[in-house]
Amino acid sequence: MLRGDLITYTKAMALLIIFGVIGMVHHIGENLTSQGLVIQERFVSGAPFLAHMLFANLGAIGLIALLDPK
Repeated sequence: MLRGDLITYTKAMALLIIFGVIGMVHHIGENLTSQGLVIQERFVSGAPFLAHMLFANLGAIGLIALLDPK
């Protein structure tokens, strides 16, 4: 693998992780009330906050794939 390809791949995986966490934070904020109260019904039927963590998980798996298998 070329050095430039490796850097580009690593940056892309890091961006997946960053955007996944940012999306989760925004969706949790969308599910809270104006006073910051947690209402369970909003988390069940509101914005799916864990869906964005799939991006972070894929980024982490992509970085793990770069590790030496030995």
